[in-house]
Amino acid sequence: LVAKDAYFSMLKEKPVLFVKNAVVNTLLSFSTGYITQLPIWLHYLLALLGLIHLVLLVYLRKWYIILLILASVGTVVLYYPPIPAYIFGNYLILTLSIYCIIHELNLKGRLSFFQRFKTLAD
Repeated sequence: LVAKDAYFSMLKEKPVLFVKNAVVNTLLSFSTGYITQLPIWLHYLLALLGLIHLVLLVYLRKWYIILLILASVGTVVLYYPPIPAYIFGNYLILTLSIYCIIHELNLKGRLSFFQRFKTLAD
């Protein structure tokens, strides 16, 4: 009861802080999550990488992957930072999504680097 009252008291005082934390935590879920030993500026960099990841998924219309990631972390990111213990199952989905992004962009000819690298390897 005390924690509930304190939570809603802080929510009334600083609602923007709660929205910012929810957005940053959600973006962190599209990258490695919140790693406790890192300085705060690296968390914002990881959130930026998560934003880039999310934008690429939207660009490629991979809605099912976005929904899988959000369903995996949706109950956590509104209240807690997405530490690896909370989002461990999310890493398999993230690996799948990175593979899909690389594959789709390569098929569309957007990643000519990979095509050049493949011809050099042959």
